[in-house]
Amino acid sequence: MKRSIIILFVLTFAIQTKSQQFEVKALYGSPSLMDATATIFSILGTTFAGTEEAWAISQGTLDVEFYLNSDNRKWQYGIALINGFYKGHYDISKQNLFMVLPTVNHYWTKPERKFRVYSGVSLGVGFLSRKWETDQSEDQQLEQSDTFLGFNIMPVGLRYGRDFGINFELNLVMKPVASLGFSYQF
Repeated sequence: MKRSIIILFVLTFAIQTKSQQFEVKALYGSPSLMDATATIFSILGTTFAGTEEAWAISQGTLDVEFYLNSDNRKWQYGIALINGFYKGHYDISKQNLFMVLPTVNHYWTKPERKFRVYSGVSLGVGFLSRKWETDQSEDQQLEQSDTFLGFNIMPVGLRYGRDFGINFELNLVMKPVASLGFSYQF
C-alpha cells in the first residue's frame, strides 16, 4: 500500500514537470520534537514508577522530498518521505517509523537570489511498527503496528545555491528538529 501511494505520487510529479521546475531534497537530522518528548516521558515514567518499561531511542531521521515549484517560484508543493531510525531499549528489538507528508513551502526571498529563506507545513500519515522479545523465548517476538495522523510546521528553512543547494531546516513536531542536506532543482 505504501509503495503504491509513493509510486502514484512520483508519477503524477513526472507528468507535471514538463511546465514547472522540479526539486529533489535529501536531509538527515536529529530526532523530532515528538521523538524527544516521548523519550523523555518514557525515561521519567520508568524512573519514578520504578518499572522497566520498553521504549526506543531515536537515532536520527532521513527525509527525502520531491517538489514542484509554482510559476513564480514562491511556492512549492510536494511530498516528504521520512524514515526514523531507532535503538531499542529493554525488550524492544526493532522499531521503525515511516511517514508520508504532503508539504507546502513558501519562499520569503526572491527566486533569483542564491540564498533563500522559506517556511512550510505538512499533513499526512505515519506508520509505526515495533517488535518486542517475550520473556518465554528469545525466538518469539510480539509485533505492533500503528497508523496515525502526521503533521509538521517548519518555521525556518535556509537554502544556499542555484540548481544544486545546501539546505538547513528547523522543524516542530514530526520532522527532525534540525536537519542538514542537499537539494537539486531541474
